[in-house]
Amino acid sequence: MATFPLTKQAYISKTNDGKEEYKETYQKYNEMLQTLPKGRGWISQHVLQYQGFWFNLNIGLKVTLLVQNHFKPRPTDIFLAAFVKCGTTWLRTLMFATMNRSLHDFSSHPLLNTGPHGCFPCLDTHNFSDCPISDLEAIPSPRLLATHIPYPLLPESMIASGCKFVYIWRDPKDVFVSMFFLINMETNTSLGSRQM
Repeated sequence: MATFPLTKQAYISKTNDGKEEYKETYQKYNEMLQTLPKGRGWISQHVLQYQGFWFNLNIGLKVTLLVQNHFKPRPTDIFLAAFVKCGTTWLRTLMFATMNRSLHDFSSHPLLNTGPHGCFPCLDTHNFSDCPISDLEAIPSPRLLATHIPYPLLPESMIASGCKFVYIWRDPKDVFVSMFFLINMETNTSLGSRQM
């Protein structure tokens, strides 16, 4: 079971700084930027279309390529998969607490100090510069991992490994409203508020 909160210290690479193993992926990413269809973004200035899906320029596409090329799944992995703003934080909390219910008492439970994002990492927001994806190997099995990467873009090794997927779905109108208020709150000071 995943018995400890995940911290930056737990994942600092023992080899190089992590960037070296990703050099080829970063090079491919930079070459692809010139050829992919570009559109006007709502959250960021531009979005790029990659294999039928629109991605944020700086985060989504680069992370998807890193996961496709470097993530090594285990048959015991359990993934929480969803579109953003669909309730993954709540479900992460419930899944972690259920999987580890016999390992912690209420007074020292990791969720009290770390929160669900520290106990249940998301591949999409994993900091690959400070903590290479290969360092996720430090998490004991079964690993609880979250992702917002669309199913068709997941590496074939993930699907073939026999790992489990829990998919959470939310009414698209609710997702839009939730995303609207989140982005408006985050960008209110820097870009001015957006209107529906």
